[in-house]
Amino acid sequence: MMDKTTIDNIIRVNKDFYDKVGPDFDKTRKSAWKGWGRVMEIIRVEFGETNSFERPISVLDVACGNGRFIGVAPEKEGLPLFKYLGIDSNDYLLDIARKNANERIEFRKIDVINDIESLSPVTFDVVVAFGITHHIPSNELRKKWFSQLSKLVSKNGLLIFTIWNYQDDLRFTPKQSHDLISDIKLEEGDYFLGWANNKNAKRYFHKYSVKEISDIEEILASAGLKQIKRFKADGKTGDLNEYFVHKWS
Repeated sequence: MMDKTTIDNIIRVNKDFYDKVGPDFDKTRKSAWKGWGRVMEIIRVEFGETNSFERPISVLDVACGNGRFIGVAPEKEGLPLFKYLGIDSNDYLLDIARKNANERIEFRKIDVINDIESLSPVTFDVVVAFGITHHIPSNELRKKWFSQLSKLVSKNGLLIFTIWNYQDDLRFTPKQSHDLISDIKLEEGDYFLGWANNKNAKRYFHKYSVKEISDIEEILASAGLKQIKRFKADGKTGDLNEYFVHKWS
């Protein structure tokens, strides 16, 4: 089991990474993921189109970054009206995201790994978590995080998250080491990745095993969230991310 000091150090490493590469990271994160089109279609099917739903559906975007996800949900597409909250811990990316804020779109600074339970008891019709699950250190913390996340989903709501299939992309050459963290403190599947334009910036990520995914499914099922879809999308090969869609039942 990973100790708390190592967990805190890893979280700090990732925070420092995004602080260092924020502007450069933003430049590479302007377009929508292809898988989001399917996500929007699922939302449309579950909640109906704009004119058939009695109120705006509430959406929580965990680790929203520069807020680009909300940009793929224009009302002209026939989607339900959104009341959206994006949360992240990076000031630079949040400042960019807030340029698109209005009476129904809000962005808030929150530690998306340690403090998501601070949103409770508020719940949301749709909770999405893209590009964050691989940054959560420790098997025990990941289980706790998914359990807390499940409590933010409203009755009959959706939880949609992705797991990064980095191993299928030949661009990435991960290393299982970091200058500030002892290898012996890491768990199986833990790695660090650099950043092309900043050799001093490294981020932690975790490769999920089949068992770990199964354990998460059990946690969500026990919370009343049943998996209704699972698919791969994104990247040049169309399988860079795996999407998991759960519905409260």
